[in-house]
Amino acid sequence: QALEKYLKAQVIVQDSETSGTKFNEFSPEEFKLLVECCQESELSARSLKRLTNVYKLYKVLSRTRGKTPTHKEQKTILTLLAFSSRYPDLMRDILQKIGSIFEKDIIPKEDEKTLSTVFKKYFEENKNKKNSYLADDMDQLEHDVEKLVSKELELIEIKDIFDFVRTFSFVGDIGVDHSTQER
Repeated sequence: QALEKYLKAQVIVQDSETSGTKFNEFSPEEFKLLVECCQESELSARSLKRLTNVYKLYKVLSRTRGKTPTHKEQKTILTLLAFSSRYPDLMRDILQKIGSIFEKDIIPKEDEKTLSTVFKKYFEENKNKKNSYLADDMDQLEHDVEKLVSKELELIEIKDIFDFVRTFSFVGDIGVDHSTQER
């Protein structure tokens, strides 16, 4: 309940299912998605604020383009941004992998065309490579993916929103290995 109270201080929740005309107005459905993604990922107050602000920006961009986001797009944006905030080291690799698929126009195999299979394949490939620092995060991310990512959501369905997610994710520069940079 503390989370809902904090999030309600960040946005205005409308009475109807259609969002209002202002960027900070969320429909009850949008607010429910926001709470669901944030509760599962256990985000800090700062991360919650950033996530809320980035989603508000998405709403503004959608409106200026005359587009109404689908429920799947809304949930995917909130989920991937929440994951990026909570698990930046892991999500950097996953977003890079998805980006490569889109950039190279690779048509995924039948058993690799969903977002959940991208995560599943990543977990399988990295189970034995994980160090103790990332072991708990990988296990927790795997749990969060199971709860929040639809097994039917195909990559092609998120292609239009992926660049937005990657641009505003909380993982830093994709393709830059932060562990080897001089500090």
